[in-house]
Amino acid sequence: MQQPTQGPDAPSSSPRYQQPRRGWGNPAPLAPPPPSLDHFPPLGKENPEGKQRSPHSVPSYQRADQPHGQQPHRPKAGPLASNNNPIAPRRFDRRPPRLPVAHYEQFFVEQAANLEKVAKSLLEEISPPDEETVAKNELLHLLQGICRKLVPTAVLIPFGSLVTGFSTASSDIDCVFVAGPLNDPATPEVSDDLPALLERSLQEEDFDAQLLTRTRVPIIKMKQRAAPGIGEIQCDIGFKNFLAIHNTQLLLCYSKCDVRVKQIVLFVKWWAKNRHINSPYRGTLSSYGYVLMILHYLINIVQPPVLPNLQLQPIPQGTADSEIHYKEGGSEYNIWFAKDITNIGPSPNTSSAGELLRGFFDYYSYKFAWGQSVISIRTQGGLLTKQDKDWCMAKSRPANTSDGAETWEVKDRYLFALEDPFETVHNVGRTCNGPGVRRIRDELRRAMDLIKFRGDGGQRLERFLCEEAPPERPFVKKEDREPKDPNASMSPGAENENAAEEAANSGAAAGGKAAEDLVLDTLDAVKELSLNS
Repeated sequence: MQQPTQGPDAPSSSPRYQQPRRGWGNPAPLAPPPPSLDHFPPLGKENPEGKQRSPHSVPSYQRADQPHGQQPHRPKAGPLASNNNPIAPRRFDRRPPRLPVAHYEQFFVEQAANLEKVAKSLLEEISPPDEETVAKNELLHLLQGICRKLVPTAVLIPFGSLVTGFSTASSDIDCVFVAGPLNDPATPEVSDDLPALLERSLQEEDFDAQLLTRTRVPIIKMKQRAAPGIGEIQCDIGFKNFLAIHNTQLLLCYSKCDVRVKQIVLFVKWWAKNRHINSPYRGTLSSYGYVLMILHYLINIVQPPVLPNLQLQPIPQGTADSEIHYKEGGSEYNIWFAKDITNIGPSPNTSSAGELLRGFFDYYSYKFAWGQSVISIRTQGGLLTKQDKDWCMAKSRPANTSDGAETWEVKDRYLFALEDPFETVHNVGRTCNGPGVRRIRDELRRAMDLIKFRGDGGQRLERFLCEEAPPERPFVKKEDREPKDPNASMSPGAENENAAEEAANSGAAAGGKAAEDLVLDTLDAVKELSLNS
């Protein structure tokens, strides 16, 4: 048989060394010992006589057909087996060719564009109509007339979303009862029996009013019945809560600094409301808390910042002391912030509202230290530690009522820490309990997962991001759910009535108007059922 002259089976040109085929197990002949002792391999490296060396091992000395000083020859892997080369070694771990890996950040633009489209369409739906705004102003004027029947110099000062522009359709009205001009030293203080008198006056005017005393300040929650073309309007009248007016002015100045602030706040408030994580009475966060989260992100996290820190602006000379300090109840608060924003230039940040929303959900989903950090928009950097504030564990303190007839303990929680910009000892997130914080974080991560979903042009995001969450179950302690005596029998009507009364007591202790209304309706229904039966 004629030997091939080319290819892998061709004989080597060197008679002393023949290149082995890959994987065939043919060892190469060893080279003779070097003439000099300096080139002997280390002790124990010699190959014993009669022992064949593996073709895959590389000896520590030179082969016979290689000049001194060159690297030992290593056979290269031949081409894969094919029709042109059938005897080449076949590689059994063949894998499909890899596609070029795209960088993850290139998807940010697509995700932000989808979120921008969803936010734009949503803002058009949730913005309050002009008729509703006019009806709210008329209601405030009517309520102020009722208040002046009790105190002739009384003023109802609105605050919150109605003033800042962060209100959505069917949002409630927040206002403070003041016995006279706010900055007038001659203004008398509100007496302790005035909230009860105002509640009775509102009920006589055919308003559905209820006074809540187990809160930080007394609050009258009332509602006006629906009118043709206008839905039901709810209003909260607070007493001795004048810091809320300064907080509202601060948020109003921030909303005027950049138009994107209002868009982001409205979107996040609507998302939190539909996902049932915007209820302080049920262990989650208030709308004011979400606004502080957004402001911290826009001031300190986004680079370049979207908003300046108005509380860190220098105080001009000649500023009145009433614009810097405020005294209430024996405490003094620093209420300074820059109110003249005309000298503050526009933000160098040109990101769209969709890009900022994506960054907001991403930051609070994966980057914010929930267990260690305290959001403080008044400080440089916007973050403090819970050790700095001594907010490492829950604290119980005695609560005072408007009439002083009863006292109880209020638990201040610090699972989610949000420092009030002016009342720095107050944690805005104190209403968040353990399950509430977990629900908030789960909803943030759920939103981020929907934002990252690709392949459908944002249809999944538009459908499920602000989808109405399932109704919440009322919180009942385990020992209250199980009867103490397992052998005791109870009629269904009595069992339902006792459960409703226990829920009413727990709801009243929490100070939740929605929970109280629910359980009171349940009590009425149970009593009617027992009477009919």
